[in-house]
Amino acid sequence: MALSCPQCATAMNEVTASASVGYSIVLDQCPRCGGIWCDRWELYPVTAAAAERLDRVDQAALTQPTATRGEPLQCPRCGARMGRFRDPSLPEDARIERCSTCDGMWLNRGELRRVKCRDTATAAPRRLTAAQLDRLASLTSPPVGVRHLADALDATPATGEDVDVRKEILSGAAWFIARAALRVLLHI
Repeated sequence: MALSCPQCATAMNEVTASASVGYSIVLDQCPRCGGIWCDRWELYPVTAAAAERLDRVDQAALTQPTATRGEPLQCPRCGARMGRFRDPSLPEDARIERCSTCDGMWLNRGELRRVKCRDTATAAPRRLTAAQLDRLASLTSPPVGVRHLADALDATPATGEDVDVRKEILSGAAWFIARAALRVLLHI
């Protein structure tokens, strides 16, 4: 059974979109308003070429007024209330509605194309400076332990308690690995 458009209640058509990992995804598109429904995780792998094909500019449709709903949209999959979705990897002004129950996403006409075909300069992830990364790392509590191997080997217990040097070295190494992973993930 076809899903109903959350914007205009028209029965939606299944459309195929190529994905960035080499397979196809079946999306639902409203033939009347042009909106596109993406089930959980379907939005991100859709290619820009597929977005261009599915979300073509229809000059006749653009001249027609479109009615917008005042109340929140209902999910076409499960009927739950949808809310505004924001993701730092998407344009800030993208108007995407997301179902909090089934994680499906609704994009009005033109949004899929705008999200997938935006300028690569604006799509690049925000790069943090080394100072910003250090500040971010300082906001998380580092493990209590030894920061340098030489300190661990030369240290004597200050409180008279036995110190497990191996545990201290491993916790310091874990902190170093976590910080290195942050640097790699954030490209700095």
